[in-house]
Amino acid sequence: MNWIDLTPYIILALEQADYESDTIWITWLKIFIEKLNLVNLLDEKSEILKQAEW
Repeated sequence: MNWIDLTPYIILALEQADYESDTIWITWLKIFIEKLNLVNLLDEKSEILKQAEW
């Protein structure tokens, strides 16, 4: 499976975590996105990712 195939699901998870103000989940998603080196997603969802706790 290509990691790029997960992008829509990662976006949905980020948006749901943002809706629920779940900063811990946002933090772990940010770490996951960084590990996958999805730079475009880091830029595209930077407003949500600013909420990451560390």
